[in-house]
Amino acid sequence: MGYEPNKLKPWHEAVVDWFLQNPRGTNEECAKFFDVSYKFLGMLMCSDAFQEYKAIRYKAHHERVSDGIIHRVTALAEATLDTMHKRVADHPDTVPLDFLTDSAELTLQALGYGPKARGGEKHVVELNIHSAPPAVLAQAREDMQRIHNENTEDAEVLGDVSQPRSLTQDVQERLE
Repeated sequence: MGYEPNKLKPWHEAVVDWFLQNPRGTNEECAKFFDVSYKFLGMLMCSDAFQEYKAIRYKAHHERVSDGIIHRVTALAEATLDTMHKRVADHPDTVPLDFLTDSAELTLQALGYGPKARGGEKHVVELNIHSAPPAVLAQAREDMQRIHNENTEDAEVLGDVSQPRSLTQDVQERLE
C-alpha cells in the first residue's frame, strides 16, 4: 500500500504553498522543486489530509483575492461612470460617443455584465446615449404631464388605491 498520511504534515503545507505561488505550475515541476519523485508527490496529493487542507487554503486564498479585486473594480467602475456622467451632463458635445461606449462596455463587463469570455449565461446591458433639442424635450415633458394628469383624474374616480386595504377593513366598513 502507498503513502497515506493520517494527519496534516509539513509536506502538505509546503506543496499547497508552492502551488499557490505557482498557479500555472505542473506536478512535475513541483516534484522537481522539492527533489522528490513524481510518484511520491502524486500519493501525497491524493491523500485525504492533503485534499482537505488544499481545499481550505484555496478557498481562503480565492476569497481574499476575489474580495480585493471586486472592491477595486467596483470603485473603478463607480468613478468611471461618475466621471462620464459629469462630462456628458456638463459638456455633451465634447465627449466622443465611441469613447463613452467603449468605456462603459469595459467597465460593465468587469462587473459581470455583457458577454462572457468563457460562455455561460450572458447578461446584456444596452447603453444608448441620445441627445435631443430643448424644444423636443419640453414637448415630451408637457406630454408626460398631460398623461399624468389624465391618469390622476381616473384614479380619483376609483378612490384611493395607493394603500392596500385588508379584507377585515372592507368588511367592517360595509357592516357599519
